[in-house]
Amino acid sequence: MNEKIEKRLYQLEKKEDGQSVSNDGGFHSGSLREEECLKPLLEDYIPIGLKTIFVDLELDNHCSGDFNVGVWGNINYPKCQNKPHLHPGSHLSGTYYVKHPADSGNLRLYNPHSYHDLEPFMNSHLEIYPSPCEFYIWRSDLMHDVGVNLSEEDRISIAFNLYLHPKKS
Repeated sequence: MNEKIEKRLYQLEKKEDGQSVSNDGGFHSGSLREEECLKPLLEDYIPIGLKTIFVDLELDNHCSGDFNVGVWGNINYPKCQNKPHLHPGSHLSGTYYVKHPADSGNLRLYNPHSYHDLEPFMNSHLEIYPSPCEFYIWRSDLMHDVGVNLSEEDRISIAFNLYLHPKKS
């Protein structure tokens, strides 16, 4: 799956200008919702991950399990990064890592409750060291960024926003 996604993103990069959102350099695609190469991610991986999250956060009492998704690709060239940002309007956000060379930038999720008086006891952020084929999901209102790509290779990821459907009474 990763080879197909990588190939498709490089094809799109040649055809599109890309978007400038949180990316500081690199390529940010438009919507990839209809891309055939993403079907396993959108139809299998994410729903399985959501089931676990629903149980862990006790959301299964409130959410139907159905969701809409917005999805796009990122190619972060060497020396590029994603600045701190949120994903307003969605419930959950996530990233699937297609290619993540060593030193290509880690995902940082910032603690919204970091009290500086407790600094030795509480971290200001959680730093995640991703590997290819891993994906992470978090609340969309959680500030996050991705560090500078210090490797000689591109970092490639698929990012997504999830819009959950409430259970009908």
